[in-house]
Amino acid sequence: MSDQVRATDGTGEARAQLFAEMRRIKEASQLSFGRLADRTHYSRSSWERFLNGKQLPTAVAVEQLATAAGTDPAKLLALLAQATAPPASRPTTPAVSGAPRADVVTEDGVTAVGSSADDGKAEDAAADASSPAPNREGWRRRFALIGYVAAGALMGSVATGLIFSSAMAERGSPSTAGGAPEDKKKADATTALVPRSDDIRVKCKSDTCLRHDPQAMECHWDATTAKSTFLRGMSIQLRYSAACQSVWGRIEGGAVGDKVIIKDARGTELEALIRFEHDSYTKMLAVSAETPLESMSVCGAFPAEKQIQCAPEGAVQLP
Repeated sequence: MSDQVRATDGTGEARAQLFAEMRRIKEASQLSFGRLADRTHYSRSSWERFLNGKQLPTAVAVEQLATAAGTDPAKLLALLAQATAPPASRPTTPAVSGAPRADVVTEDGVTAVGSSADDGKAEDAAADASSPAPNREGWRRRFALIGYVAAGALMGSVATGLIFSSAMAERGSPSTAGGAPEDKKKADATTALVPRSDDIRVKCKSDTCLRHDPQAMECHWDATTAKSTFLRGMSIQLRYSAACQSVWGRIEGGAVGDKVIIKDARGTELEALIRFEHDSYTKMLAVSAETPLESMSVCGAFPAEKQIQCAPEGAVQLP
């Protein structure tokens, strides 16, 4: 069953509303998939899946979309909580009349059908079955079943509200978190998605980052694209972190087997293949006096077709 169809437990409508609201926010803020990838640590293909309803986003992705667009994430988080809520508990169906009853052996050895408490009602039940008069007992059971279902749905809604309230309390209220006025936060959202440089706590710097994963070392938070090029629609980028003084290569919009290659002035070379989906990235090379940013090269390749395209040497596109 797809992520978009969950009608049986009531989450299908919440998921559809979540995807529609995310697309509305993206269009209103005029953010392309590429700009979302630059302002978050999710790739273009990930945003394409989130916004087209192919995959349910994470809470982090929802918050980063709202921050990039300069809007309050509360509504999106509420829809996400509804879309991921477990089904309400279903009541056990009450026993219906006419069900088999246990045989009882009396003291004189005669076998009687059903319990003695029900014997007196047997003839009345048979009369009711043959009579055109309404079966009041059946209606009472139906109303009882409806009451059980309504109670189960109410309990599920209350549980969902409690879970969401707890999650929002842990994050802090969007309207008061950080102590900044709401208008100022919205105005700064598009430029303040990542932490300030003095707030970033990276786990390596320059040579100590060599051959480490940029996300594992927290280097992706201030990353910018220093160099880029395209090869038949595939985007090839050299990503640079000033906090980590390191670079890595990223490839987007490719196919399995395509690769990105980076190289520094000392001849150290790293590469990454797309193993699934459409994106991949390399581990890091250090930026230093011996290996300045301008000397780094980044190339994309279609190995199966023996095609390669590199970004211009020396050119840096830092903001």
